[in-house]
Amino acid sequence: APQNTLKDSLGFDAAISGLTFEFRQQWTGEPQGLICVMYVGTDLAISVQPQGVEVPYTNYAALNSQDQGASVCWNWAYTVVNNANFIINALHDPSNQVGMTATYRNSIEGEARFYRAWAYNFLSTLYGGVPLIDKPITAPKTDFVRATQTDVINFIITDLLFSTTNCRDIDYISNVIKREGRVCKSAAQQLLAEVYIRAGKSDLAEAQC
Repeated sequence: APQNTLKDSLGFDAAISGLTFEFRQQWTGEPQGLICVMYVGTDLAISVQPQGVEVPYTNYAALNSQDQGASVCWNWAYTVVNNANFIINALHDPSNQVGMTATYRNSIEGEARFYRAWAYNFLSTLYGGVPLIDKPITAPKTDFVRATQTDVINFIITDLLFSTTNCRDIDYISNVIKREGRVCKSAAQQLLAEVYIRAGKSDLAEAQC
């Protein structure tokens, strides 16, 4: 449980590993069919061996509120968001800061914010404005309010500005802690550049690139 695990660097490192695993689940389950959802119905792709999840996107009469593809994408993204929120929230609890430097805590938060930003960027690309959640949810909740697209993009930018400032650079990850696969500053800059383009701020995007 987070209240037991997120107490020291071992716990936070384990939590980041778990968050990374969850992030990588974006295209699992029915990977080919789910990826196909993003392209069928256009002139980019055709489903030759349908797996099922992509069928409503070529046969719109079958598309309804119980759509599996939308459900998978939505649930995956908010699972990443909530798991990231557990880590970020715990890092700001003074009782969890013993034996950890500010640089270490900020780097962990930078990684968590990167994943949260990735999930929100995916959600806002698909749906526009979506509910913004910045605290862990531990009980059923039914009163979510949809934020505007602008608010969501600004939220993502805030997260990524923190990540680009506090995530380790790739040389440190590769040569010092030797944990390939961890989020580095360059990855955060790349995603921030994409979001700046979506926000119509091409000059800021160019600077990140």
